[in-house]
Order: sequence, then C-alpha cells, then structure tokens
Amino acid sequence: MRFAHRSKPCKGEKANGDRAVVIDRDGVVLLAVVDGLGHGPAASLAADAAERTLDAAKVELSLEELFKLVDRALRGTRGAAMTALRIAKGELEAAAIGNVGFRSTASGIPLVWTPGILGQTHRPLRVGRCAAPKHGRLLLFSDGISSRFRLDSLDTKSPERACEELLASHALPHDDATALIMDL
Repeated sequence: MRFAHRSKPCKGEKANGDRAVVIDRDGVVLLAVVDGLGHGPAASLAADAAERTLDAAKVELSLEELFKLVDRALRGTRGAAMTALRIAKGELEAAAIGNVGFRSTASGIPLVWTPGILGQTHRPLRVGRCAAPKHGRLLLFSDGISSRFRLDSLDTKSPERACEELLASHALPHDDATALIMDL
C-alpha cells in the first residue's frame, strides 16, 4: 500500500481547517479526511481536535466508535465533516458525515454519506462494509477540491503527483483543500 496526501489553506489564510489522517498500525489502516467548517483558525481548531482524537484512538475500534469519539471531541468547536475508511482483517469499513468526497477505482465499496456535522448535529451514522479490495486507488478529498475531475486521468501518476495535480488544477480559491490517496 502506498499513501500520499497534500493540503493547502484557503487563499489569504495561514491556518488550514482540513486534515488528512493516515494510521497504519497493528495490521489496521485508517484513512480519513476531516474538513473543519469554514476556513481559518476556528476551522483549524476543529480539524486539530479530530486529528488528535483519531491519532490517540485504539486501532481496533470500529468506525462507529471512532466517529463517536470524534463527535465528542468536536463539541464546543464549529464542527467538521469527515469521511473515513478502515481496513482490518480483510474487511473495509467506510463512513462519512458531511461533504468530504470519495472516489475509487476499486468497485463495490459501499459508502453512504450521512447528513450533518460532527460535533454538532447529524443523523445516525451509516457504515458500509465489504471485503477489502486487493487492488485499486482510493481517493478522499475535501470540498475545497472541485469534483469535476476524472479519477482515471490520475491513474498513471504516483499518489504524490496525483495529489499535487488535484490541488494545482482543482482546488477552489475560497476554501481549504485536501486530497488523500491510497494505492492498494
């Protein structure tokens, strides 16, 4: 597995409210993109809290448990959207609250977005599960990247180069932007 992520703050800002989280520990891989609401320092505080919570969590926890931990950690902040994938013991779990995007060249990954905001209010989380794909590219991206791109146009590029190209060509100037790619 190869991972890469790139992120940049909104034009005119130094603080970035987006985070890419990659944890590869004890046979478990967790990928997440967190998008603090808005941009700037307050969004960055929410994203920092989510990242710290995921980094400190036990990897054996399910996505339901991880989302609950992040939701509690974000109470009192402006909140965040998050999409996360967890691969363990040959199974992939996928879940999202809010508008962090996901695309994959591997078929059959059951991701259903849950409306709402972590740390605020949201509907009950829906987690999709399937056998972990053996091959393919997984891409998580914040709403600071326009979804008007073709994933297959990035197939021949390394994960690092594909992330850089997404930010260079598809980042929106009025929001923070983050891309996270994993090649299986």
